[in-house]
Amino acid sequence: MNNNLVEIKLHGELGRAIGKTWNLSVSSVAEAIHAIETISGRKISQYLLANEGMCDQKYEVLINDKTIHVDKELQKKTKDFTEKTIEKIRESELVIQRGDLKTIDLIPVLEGNMPAVFIVIGAIIAAAGVVIGGALGMALIMA
Repeated sequence: MNNNLVEIKLHGELGRAIGKTWNLSVSSVAEAIHAIETISGRKISQYLLANEGMCDQKYEVLINDKTIHVDKELQKKTKDFTEKTIEKIRESELVIQRGDLKTIDLIPVLEGNMPAVFIVIGAIIAAAGVVIGGALGMALIMA
């Protein structure tokens, strides 16, 4: 865990529903999402379940103001996730522990304005589940 507070910004509808800015002591994107999910009383899962199709909303993820690079496997629709997808999540920058983490931004991407690098929110939630592991981790992945 990072001893310094990391500023996590959830942009767009997700930020309006969950809270736009969070300052937490975390070391990865997955850990940040898990912490927000826990502190907010599962508001991320509730929001995604209440808003059909949101699990496939595309986001650009910035770490310290730089776009992270993700495997094409993490750009799939959530319903198309396979064991290979989960393996790619385990290997992704979403779960890498960083000592230099200062900011994380999750920015929704409009369909017509697609950057080369994006990830579906379902994969970000799955990364949080991978970090936790066990039954709780699987529940987050399946939420």
